[in-house]
Amino acid sequence: MDPASRLLSNVLPTLLARAPLTSDKVEFAWRTVVGSAMARATRVRLLESGTLLVRVHDPNWRREVEGACAIILPRLKPLLGPETVHRITLATEQDQHVGT
Repeated sequence: MDPASRLLSNVLPTLLARAPLTSDKVEFAWRTVVGSAMARATRVRLLESGTLLVRVHDPNWRREVEGACAIILPRLKPLLGPETVHRITLATEQDQHVGT
């Protein structure tokens, strides 16, 4: 990891912690954690229950996101707050949400 990336990874959680919890903040944290390709293939919304609802454009991306959830959730916590997201629920555009 280069020095700029290291600095950003140390500073970003502090900066985000000061910002109010908005849909833009959730989307920014999601894009930061999953990268631009996965972010383009998904839409996220944080529910009041602490569930992050992730709508995936197609079944292939759903499998990719599902396989990465164990990595994604712990990486979101420092950006959004440790008690903000409790679980990730996935849904393709065609179906109802199903818990993961």
